[in-house]
Amino acid sequence: MGETTRTYNLDDVTLVLGTNIITEFIKGEAITVSKDDDDWAVTQGSHGSVVRAKKFNNVGTVVIRTVQGSPTNKLLNDMMYADIASGEDSFSLQLKDNRGESVVSAPQCWFTKPADMTFGEEVGQLEWSIKAGHLKMEYGSNVSA
Repeated sequence: MGETTRTYNLDDVTLVLGTNIITEFIKGEAITVSKDDDDWAVTQGSHGSVVRAKKFNNVGTVVIRTVQGSPTNKLLNDMMYADIASGEDSFSLQLKDNRGESVVSAPQCWFTKPADMTFGEEVGQLEWSIKAGHLKMEYGSNVSA
């Protein structure tokens, strides 16, 4: 059996927020997806017995990192303030590795706060934090080269 080389490229990752395709990220760790809580609560008895209880928390956090000055920041800012103004502009999220099988989706998302601003001698980065309701994370492999 021969060795297989798999290929990953951030340029092949698609992020869609509502109807907006987000394309400009920082180099490096551009997007982070995490669940906010464990799937199980565990209790251990005094004699070593263990009981687990299913937790029904499917909320997560998605952090998008962009370059300061990117037009993407204006789009994300406008989406956030539209929701703040109306309270009804939450959006769906779809994140897909188009060279592989990994997919993240959430039907109801909202920004938790504006990205922090920093100003200095060098171009900075902004981190946009999105709360994702009914988060679904599906891991897959990447295609062979």
